[in-house]
Amino acid sequence: MHAFIITGGSREKRRERIIRKLNEWKINQFDIRELTPDESSIGIARVRQFTSHLSLAPSGALSVGIISDAELLTQEAQNALLKTLEEPPGHARIILETQTIDTLLPTILSRCLVTSLGVSDTFSRAEHEAWLAAWSTLVSQRPGVVLGAVEVIAASRGGAQRWVICGIEALHRALDTQSAQAIGRLLKAQVQLAANVTPKLVIDLCILG
Repeated sequence: MHAFIITGGSREKRRERIIRKLNEWKINQFDIRELTPDESSIGIARVRQFTSHLSLAPSGALSVGIISDAELLTQEAQNALLKTLEEPPGHARIILETQTIDTLLPTILSRCLVTSLGVSDTFSRAEHEAWLAAWSTLVSQRPGVVLGAVEVIAASRGGAQRWVICGIEALHRALDTQSAQAIGRLLKAQVQLAANVTPKLVIDLCILG
């Protein structure tokens, strides 16, 4: 297998698992290529640059490309990455590190060995409970009231993304019919935020349905 996804758990646990793999493969530090988000997403141009570097011959037996926060890959970037996953350089291994696989294309998932480290613990139980209480109130409010809350939640793209991720975690723990419906709305919002849609519009539509 040449492509791997490390998901779930905390960021620290995912990084620990990646380091373990690098040690198992005896990778020279000069043969590691890492792609991290640019502000709030990972676009197609950076993926093309990443895969181009990955095609270069390594100093050792293998080279490894690591994509951090892979849930922030835009759909165009994922399609560009897919070409490399389908026909990878023989010397290359690719690792996607992501909090959730829900925003990754099924074709990406089918070409990777997925390792889940369990439910993410990015947010505390108290934060989850506070989010659920706020969500329950917001979805029953008039649009004008919701708009005021959106101004606070989506004051920045990063803040909007954290709010969405906290909600996905909280609703996964609740696991009821209403939660499933809300998760669908939040996952759609996560994709839109990664695609640079206006944060306030995304959160407004997410709450109002």
